[in-house]
Amino acid sequence: MQNNYLFRSLSIGIESYHAETGSYPSRIADLVLNTNMDRKLHESMLDVVGLANKNIWHDVYSYQELTNSFILSVRGADVAPLGWFGRQRVVTKQYQKGDAFDAEGQTIQVQGVNP
Repeated sequence: MQNNYLFRSLSIGIESYHAETGSYPSRIADLVLNTNMDRKLHESMLDVVGLANKNIWHDVYSYQELTNSFILSVRGADVAPLGWFGRQRVVTKQYQKGDAFDAEGQTIQVQGVNP
């Protein structure tokens, strides 16, 4: 559940960053450097990036820009007992560029991360 929320929130932040700067961020942490972003969205991005960087599961979130899309992934220890032996789980989601916006170019509303 939290991965879906963070993935969706990060995708909105990435698309908003692109809308404001004309380019996609090189890393997730760049989302909080965009001070041209709407204040409310910027505050939400601070929370989202904070969760992506430090959470109770010690998950590691990553972002990769591709030509027409970008990939968000999370890697973390698998649940016990397999996690005790170093096994990891990986969840990856690919977004087409522009997926976080609807047909009129408006940001899709996500609870807690609406501009």
